[in-house]
Amino acid sequence: MGQNSLMSISEAPLAPQEAPLHRAALACLREVDNLVDTWFTYLRDIPSYREGLVSPEIVRQECALVFTRLLSDIGGLTMPSEARSISGRVGHSRAFRGVPLSDLLTAIRLDYRVLWDALLTHLGPSDMEAIKVGVPRLLDAVERHSQETTKAYNLTQYGMMQSRQDECRLWLTRLFETDGKNQVLNLRACEVLSFDTHRPFIVFTHTRSSDASLEVLLPELRRRRVVAHHYAIEVGEILVTQLPEAEHLSVNAWLEASSISVASIGPFPGLSTIPTAIRLLLTLTEHLPTYSKGVICLEDHWPLATVCSPNAAGTLLRHMYLREIEKLPSQERILVSQTAEAYLSTGSVSETSKILFCHRNTTSNRLDQIADLTGLDLRRPRDASVYLLAIASGQQFHTQPTVL
Repeated sequence: MGQNSLMSISEAPLAPQEAPLHRAALACLREVDNLVDTWFTYLRDIPSYREGLVSPEIVRQECALVFTRLLSDIGGLTMPSEARSISGRVGHSRAFRGVPLSDLLTAIRLDYRVLWDALLTHLGPSDMEAIKVGVPRLLDAVERHSQETTKAYNLTQYGMMQSRQDECRLWLTRLFETDGKNQVLNLRACEVLSFDTHRPFIVFTHTRSSDASLEVLLPELRRRRVVAHHYAIEVGEILVTQLPEAEHLSVNAWLEASSISVASIGPFPGLSTIPTAIRLLLTLTEHLPTYSKGVICLEDHWPLATVCSPNAAGTLLRHMYLREIEKLPSQERILVSQTAEAYLSTGSVSETSKILFCHRNTTSNRLDQIADLTGLDLRRPRDASVYLLAIASGQQFHTQPTVL
């Protein structure tokens, strides 16, 4: 800020107690660059400024204009036009650059500290009346600046959030319309939606007994730092998430303890399977019994799912349970399949070992291997039934599509 840009003294008559404050404010403006330097030394203690979210040059320029505005208010000086709108510009800039609002407000509180110290250096012991006038004026000026900055910050952040939600909704729509078959689009969708291509997905939807929007789940999921996207389509609402296994159990426990009733499917691999999972889940909820609260897992209703939507259920069964087996070398895959078939036909490790001419420990190891590959322990009747459904659906297909 050069001296040519300083405002002129107001021509309005001043009360006797205001004249010293007027002179002090004008004197501070003449040394505004030094005040900015002082303010900047304090700013380094604020994390987002120390980390460089806003360039130092921009911060200095804006601070000089903020001080110009505040000193104008305090001293009754004519304000340059570029300083009139500085509060809104600062709020917009900080929101756009990702500065937390708490850091922004901390920086604004430094304005009061620096300016009051500077004003006091130009007010003597005989200026007590001016000091009494100056304290509330400075407080009011900083408060107005803080309110306008915060308003602009919140409006900008809200606009950015809406824009982000619109973009995410667009990519989910495109994913759904292409049925997950466009791999280039899937890659781009993962980037936009902040999904990890190597982590499984879980999809939630309403049950018939639930009236609340799925959006009520978002604050808790975000608090847990879970990537989640809400999506409304003609036939219902869905929530697409990526939950680590431990977080999945925790979220389910939270839902069970709440009054919310939802249905879920997952974890399942690949963004390309999301459209199929959504259709199957929405179809299944139309045929499930009415529950008052908690989580209904599609995995507990595979027989009903295969009846309601055989193609979608078959696709997901293969992707969720057979995908890793189909990656095995041919000979190993045959041994695993033969072990599963023999065990499911006898229900006995000993009998299976006799059929396959191998030691019972070998059979047990292969059953453990199947459990590791599929997540299904064939020694449990429920898991055995799901495996049989997956095998039956897999026999209709000879190739495994790439899942992303």
